[in-house]
Amino acid sequence: MSKTENSFVSGIKIVFTDRDFRTIFISLFIIGLSVGGFMPYLTVWATNTLHATSFQAGFLFVPMSIIGLVVSFYLASLSDKWGKRKPFIIWALLIGTISRMPLAFTHSYTIALVLLAIGGFNAFSFFFALLNDFIVKKQESKSQAGTITGTVRMAFSQGYIFGPMLGALIIDHGGYTLLFLLSGLLSLATLGWVLFALKEDSMPQTSVHGSSKAAGIPSVLIAVFVAALFIFAGDSGRSMYLPLYITDTLKQSVSIVGILFTVTSVFELVFMPLGGYFSDKIGVKRFFIIGIACQVLYFILF
Repeated sequence: MSKTENSFVSGIKIVFTDRDFRTIFISLFIIGLSVGGFMPYLTVWATNTLHATSFQAGFLFVPMSIIGLVVSFYLASLSDKWGKRKPFIIWALLIGTISRMPLAFTHSYTIALVLLAIGGFNAFSFFFALLNDFIVKKQESKSQAGTITGTVRMAFSQGYIFGPMLGALIIDHGGYTLLFLLSGLLSLATLGWVLFALKEDSMPQTSVHGSSKAAGIPSVLIAVFVAALFIFAGDSGRSMYLPLYITDTLKQSVSIVGILFTVTSVFELVFMPLGGYFSDKIGVKRFFIIGIACQVLYFILF
């Protein structure tokens, strides 16, 4: 095995042999399963069950995104100053459970809008902040940070591989009521796993590396943020309206939606660890530019 191959393999091996990295990996897998189970069908559910228009169905994502953005900024800063991530993760998972399970019984568009907005406060970003904390704490892992991050990010995609297919199966046999109940229970299962596996004595303190010498937000961070907004806006549009296009325009079943989203996640499963590895080798800036170019080409072809 060459030095390059050994570096790639060892980076992946660290994730599965280190208890802390493995805990985050499993947590993100269950979250991916939970989110992937209901998110692709949200607009279809809104039009069929809530009798919403296409605009109203898509608008369900707006308050959720705004709350997620605003709250995440504030709480991320608070968790940096406090030096602890676990309490934020616990509350985010608990709120995710509380906001999702009532969707199983509501037939009101307004109530659904409020519940999904509350669900915008999610644990996803805190897990990656914690992942970075552990990488900094475990000095031997810093040279393989990209490979480790890509491998852990792959866990969410693995969950998203099975989530849409599982969601389609549940809708066919138990309807949307069972779908939302199961999604909430998976969020609760993640909470139980975090309480059991994430030990306080192993948690790094963010105050060690969280302080900044310069005040204000770096201009490069603003540029990345703006670029990410455009990228995710396009991807969110695909996620929101592609299921409606398949079911309403093409007159296909929700099973086809599950297959399509699963296939997409399979490709992510392959490219996530590879992407992290190549970002370590050619630099994050170059790889980021290549990623944007690929994303633009994707939407043009689509």
